[in-house]
Amino acid sequence: MTNIKNPFRLALLFIILPSIFVFSLSETFNPKIVNAENKIKILEESVKSEFPQGIRYSLNIDSDKTIEEVIVRFRIGQQTTMVYDYMELENGDTTLANFFWRTNTASRHIPPGTIITYSFEILDSTSEKLTTQQKEFAYEDPSYSWEYVSNGSVTVGYHGPIKRRAKAILDITFRTVERMGPILGSDLSIPIRITIYNNNREMLGALAPGSKSIRSELITEGQAYTTMGTILMQAGGSLALGTASHEVTHILIHRAAEKRARSVPSWLHEGLAEYGNLNSGFSY
Repeated sequence: MTNIKNPFRLALLFIILPSIFVFSLSETFNPKIVNAENKIKILEESVKSEFPQGIRYSLNIDSDKTIEEVIVRFRIGQQTTMVYDYMELENGDTTLANFFWRTNTASRHIPPGTIITYSFEILDSTSEKLTTQQKEFAYEDPSYSWEYVSNGSVTVGYHGPIKRRAKAILDITFRTVERMGPILGSDLSIPIRITIYNNNREMLGALAPGSKSIRSELITEGQAYTTMGTILMQAGGSLALGTASHEVTHILIHRAAEKRARSVPSWLHEGLAEYGNLNSGFSY
C-alpha cells in the first residue's frame, strides 16, 4: 500500500531499472567492446597490376606473435565464386607476405579493366585471427595512363585524346542496358566495365594468349567476358558503337540466364545481341 501512495517514486524506479539491465547485458555479451584492439596489425598493403603476367599481393604485418599463415581471397569481376590461396611468408622483425596470381594463360586470362575484389585473413601462433574488409582493385594495363567516364553501372576506360569517342561508347552502352535490361530481366545495378584501345595493334597484347597466326589474320573488334562483366574493344573504326551495344547485350543475356547461361545456344545469344544492337550494321 505504501508504494501506491508514491506513484512518482515507483515510476522512476521502473525507468531506471531497465537502463541498468540493458547496460549489464551489453557488458556481459559483448566483452570485445572493452578490448577491441587486435594484436595483429598491417603496416603496409599493396596490390599491383603486372599485366599481362599477373597480380601481385603484398603485406607487411606487425605482431608480437609468429604469423603462421596468410590467406588472400579474391573475386574476379562479377564471377560468383571466390578464389583463395596461401601467401608466402618471410618472418623477421615484421612478417612479409607475398603472393603472385598468374593471368598469362588462356584459362586464367583476365581482361584489363576488370575489378578484383579482395581481402586477407591472417592467423598467428595463438590462433589470433585478423580478417580485413573487402576492397576493390582495377586490373589495368600499366602500358597506358587510363582515364574513366561513367554513367549508372557502366564505366568506360580509355587513354589518349579519345574522350569524345569514349563518351559515345558510354552513351550507347548505357542506352542498350536501359533498353535490353528490362526485356531480358537482367539486374541493371551490377557494374559493367569497358576498356577501349585505340587500334588493333594495341589491343592484341590485351587478348588471351592464342595462336600467333590466328591473331595476325583475325581482327577482333570487341569481346565480352560475360562472367566478369568486362568488355574489351578497340575504339577506331565505324563499328565501335555497334560493337559496344552488341557485346554489352551478351553480358545482359548471361546475367538473365544466371545458372543456365551455358545452356543458351550460340545462335540465340548472337541473335539477341544483334536485336539489342542500337547501331546495327548491314547484316542485321
